[in-house]
Amino acid sequence: MAADAAAAEVESVVIMTSGISSTAEERREMAQREKRDVAELLLPQRVEDLRNLFQRCMHRPPWMPSFILRDFIEVMFKDYRKERAELLQEVLSNGVGWDTLPLLKQETLILWGDKDSIFPLSLAYGLQRHLGDKARLQVIKEAGHALPLEKPHDVNQMIKRFLLQQNVM
Repeated sequence: MAADAAAAEVESVVIMTSGISSTAEERREMAQREKRDVAELLLPQRVEDLRNLFQRCMHRPPWMPSFILRDFIEVMFKDYRKERAELLQEVLSNGVGWDTLPLLKQETLILWGDKDSIFPLSLAYGLQRHLGDKARLQVIKEAGHALPLEKPHDVNQMIKRFLLQQNVM
C-alpha cells in the first residue's frame, strides 16, 4: 500500500469498501455468483451493463437516462481499458491476502456499506482486525458498495470528522 511505502508523508488513511484482503475462495465465489467474467461486470461497455453494475453496487440505485450512462461509460471506462482489465485480472487471480498486506502505522478509517453486495461486511471486520488498534471501522447504513455515489454527505462528514480528529485539516 502507498501509505506504508510513504509512512513519513502520509498522516492518516481512509479505506472504502476494499476487497484487497479477499481470499482466493471469496474471489472464486464472486465470479461464480456473477455467472460471467468479473472484469466484464466491473468495466462495462454498454448501457445495460452499467445499469447492471449500478444494481450490484448500490443499495438503491437512482434511475438515470441512457444518454447519461453512455457519457459515464465514455468518461469512466474508455481510457486505459486494457490496463484496467489487466490490473483487475491480476487482483482477481492472485489477490493480495493478509500475509502481504502491511500493518499501517497511521490512524486508519475504514468505511463500508452495510448492504455491500460486492465485498461482504466480514471483509471490513477482517481488515479492521488485521490493522489493529489504529483502525476504526464505520459502517454506513442503507448503503451498498458505491459509498461516494450513494451517501456522499455521510462519507464526506465521516472523513472530515476523522481528519479533524487527527489534526490533518
